[in-house]
Amino acid sequence: MKLLERLQVGQQDIQDSAIEITKTTFSSIPFIAAGLVSAIVCSIYLSLFKKAEGLAFQTFDHHKWQFLVIAPLVFMVSTWIVRQFAPGNGGSGIPQVLATLEAEDHAADPAHAGMVAPEVLSKRFLNWKVLPVKMLSCVVGVIGGGGIGPEGPCVQLSAVIFRMARDWWQKLFGTQVSFYNMIVAGGASGIAAAFNTPLGGVMFAVEELAKSHIATFRLGVLEAVIACGFLSQIMNGPYLYLGFPVLPTVTLKDLLLVLSVSFVAGIAGAGFGVGLRKVICWRRALEGRLVYFSAAVGGFATALLIIILGKPAIGSGHELMKHILFTGQHHPSVFGAFLTSVARFVSPFFVACGDIAAGIFAPSLTAGASIGQFLGQAFDPALGNLAPICGMIGFLTGITRTPLTAFVIIMEMTDRHSAIFAMMLSAIVAFISARAVDSKSFYERMAEVYLGH
Repeated sequence: MKLLERLQVGQQDIQDSAIEITKTTFSSIPFIAAGLVSAIVCSIYLSLFKKAEGLAFQTFDHHKWQFLVIAPLVFMVSTWIVRQFAPGNGGSGIPQVLATLEAEDHAADPAHAGMVAPEVLSKRFLNWKVLPVKMLSCVVGVIGGGGIGPEGPCVQLSAVIFRMARDWWQKLFGTQVSFYNMIVAGGASGIAAAFNTPLGGVMFAVEELAKSHIATFRLGVLEAVIACGFLSQIMNGPYLYLGFPVLPTVTLKDLLLVLSVSFVAGIAGAGFGVGLRKVICWRRALEGRLVYFSAAVGGFATALLIIILGKPAIGSGHELMKHILFTGQHHPSVFGAFLTSVARFVSPFFVACGDIAAGIFAPSLTAGASIGQFLGQAFDPALGNLAPICGMIGFLTGITRTPLTAFVIIMEMTDRHSAIFAMMLSAIVAFISARAVDSKSFYERMAEVYLGH
């Protein structure tokens, strides 16, 4: 009798386990499906962005003076697209996602009673219109040579897709899926698709989007990132965003320059974030035709920058990063390297004069690489590619205040484990130095703007 009871108990445990496994598998479907759709949408968008950026390079090669007309015109058109069809969705897209998540997180907290309701922000920032508007505004803007990156918009595009997938899933099956979990997984998938860095996507979710909440839905994030990253690799190939730069062996003597580059890049990144936020807030206060006039002025300034400094000032800076890391050539002069770093630093400010869908992830990496190249060339040319890489990590950390994400993304982009200690050190030093400029990241500050703080 006791044996029979034990068998019955064991059978019940097996049935309960099977039911739990089935529930877990069923709840994973919307994360995986949304991740696959995000991979397709982001791949199409990135392909269009690359072609548009190529048009800007062709314009420079054959008729660079035409930028004086093209840049102001496309900046105004890009601004009109956003303001006409999806107001409030200009810029990177990451602050909009952060604002929506924060509103959702504090919706029931009396201390945040004055905060904009999450339903309002979700309807404004995560509706289906954002998909075509974000892509079109960004692609049109980069034709004019603007310092625009596609990665931040990928985060918002992916978040929109995950929000739509959640809504459809609940309507079809009546099963509740956490809004917060889906949006965080969407943001992580967007980073994974944009840079082909799945670990970077997970770290971005941990450090920037979810912070202390990741433990409750880490499985969904991993499933979404794996699905999105896997399909992205099938569509685009198992590429490295930057490739395999040759890095020198880091000695104790080299660490002083690594520390210096990281310190300067961290402060520069934080200052960049503060300045960019002020420009955006100034532009947001403009009304009527003044907005388009501001966009045209930003376009004209971009055109002058391109004509004076050439191709390094065009677009996201992806090609410039590869040139810095792989040609093995120093800039003809230290002053020229300094001017390139200045150009990459100020270009996104001109873009921000218009209400354009424009990411700053890639431009930030390019600015950091340029600063690293300048400092390395000025003080220790033998350090080679390590100075630009540390500059990239430092500048990105200064902007985002996510040192682990910055370090992991650059490591995945380059697959260079030989300098892993220097990379980690760069992230830490930049994080500390950036806090001396501002205690919060650019994305956090902009999220507060959208939340009405």
